[in-house]
Formats: sequence, C-alpha cells, structure tokens
Amino acid sequence: MVADRGKEEGRIYKNRGLVYRIFDSDGNKVGVPIKASSIGCKPILDNLEKKFTANEVAKEPLKQRTKNAIDDCMQTSPR
Repeated sequence: MVADRGKEEGRIYKNRGLVYRIFDSDGNKVGVPIKASSIGCKPILDNLEKKFTANEVAKEPLKQRTKNAIDDCMQTSPR
C-alpha cells in the first residue's frame, strides 16, 4: 500500500489531496484508490505533516540515548 499524491499537474496534487493505493506483487496498481478523507482517522496530508513534525520534536531527546547505546554495544562486542 502506498499514499499517492498523484501527478503534479493533477487536481488531487494541487488541492493537497492524498489517496491510498494497493500494488500487486509486480508493483502494478490494482483496485480502486481510497481517498484519505474517507478513512475514519483522516490520514490526510495536512494531518500527516503535523504528526511528522511532532514526531521529529519527540525524537530529538532520544537521539543521544540511541547513539550512546550503539557506541556502548560496539565497544563491548567481540570483533
């Protein structure tokens, strides 16, 4: 499944819309695209961008902790 904004010159893209599509095993689009606004939790572009921004802020304090854990693991593991 993929979130698709469509072509840059298209109506969906110009209106900051989003549709969700399913691909088959060969990577071809199958079925009918589903508009993001018709899904209950409203995973529309504006809401996703807000969530991405909030998550970036929330991840910041964890970066140093993650780096330290990896450094510690690298120093204590056998080579």
